[in-house]
Amino acid sequence: MRTRIPPPLVINPRWGTHPVVCELSVPTLLIVGEHDEPCVKVHRFMADTIPGARHVLIPGVGHLTNLEAPDAFNRAVTTFLREAARRTRATKRRPRAGAARPGRRRRTGSSPVNDAFTQS
Repeated sequence: MRTRIPPPLVINPRWGTHPVVCELSVPTLLIVGEHDEPCVKVHRFMADTIPGARHVLIPGVGHLTNLEAPDAFNRAVTTFLREAARRTRATKRRPRAGAARPGRRRRTGSSPVNDAFTQS
C-alpha cells in the first residue's frame, strides 16, 4: 500500500486575508525557478498577497536558483536591493503627513510582523 505524501505547502485562498501576510511593510523579493513546480504557484500567490512584493521567475532552472543560475539570481537580488534603497532614500527626503518632529520618536502601530523586525 502506497502512502500519498502531501505537498509541503498547499495554496489556501484564505491566506490572502491573513493579517500577518497582508500587513507586511518590508521590501519582499520572491525568486523561483521555472521548473520548481510546487513553489511556482506558492511564490506567485505570495507575491500577489504581500503588498509591493516583487516576483522573479528564472527560466530553465529548478529549486536551486542561486546555484543553477547564479548570474540571473544575483542580478535579480542586486536590482531589488538597489530599488529598495532608492525608495528608502526618496521616502526619507519627503516628510510624510503626520511625521514626527526631529529628535522625537514616532509611535507606529504594532503588528506581529513589524514587531519582529524592530525588536533588538
